[in-house]
Amino acid sequence: MISFHETLRPLVERAASVSAAKWPSYVSAEDLAQDIWVWAYENQNSVESAMKTGNWGAKVYSTMLKVASSAASTEDRQTSGYTKDDTYVYSVGVIETLLESVFDYTDWQSFGFHGDGQPTAKGQVNETGDVVAMLSDVKAALAEISQANRKTLFQYFCLPGTEEEKAQECGVTRGAFNMRKNRAVEALRDKLGRVSPADLRTGWDNRREVIGNERSQITTERQYEG
Repeated sequence: MISFHETLRPLVERAASVSAAKWPSYVSAEDLAQDIWVWAYENQNSVESAMKTGNWGAKVYSTMLKVASSAASTEDRQTSGYTKDDTYVYSVGVIETLLESVFDYTDWQSFGFHGDGQPTAKGQVNETGDVVAMLSDVKAALAEISQANRKTLFQYFCLPGTEEEKAQECGVTRGAFNMRKNRAVEALRDKLGRVSPADLRTGWDNRREVIGNERSQITTERQYEG
């Protein structure tokens, strides 16, 4: 009878090799294979159950690719000096700041006007500079996440009251309410896009950030000065 190890070895080696080819040379197929084996033995019962079903090889191999990709990403981040959060165009903090306004269109007006008709930035951080474009990004991404996640974000950022009161209004504990919010923000962040690791290795610095009023005013004046 062929052992568990011998049965999986061709899939492990293939998944490790295919995954390593997508990353720089410091991510080796041997290291990825070790990570896959750790996963396989930690989940041996589940893998063996899958092996009793039809087309099990394709299913297990697909999971191995995910395990290898995650391990390769971790190795690349550690070697190149960037974090998992850096791989997103928008950070969680920026998204949460924008969500305070995105459900209310009247708060999207990024500029007031002087008597000479030239625009000038308003005072609140979430009403300045390029935030209108960022709010548009978030609004578009909201349309792509599930209705349940959209509802959670609306409840968290738009309902009046404290976090505890909002949770009670939704019929859940404060902890559960926070977990729902965090999952919804993560789903939204995924829709807002990721940064290529190749860009991060070369010092990518185009991360979306909410800019302050003073910086926005300076930027606006420079634009109108030509």
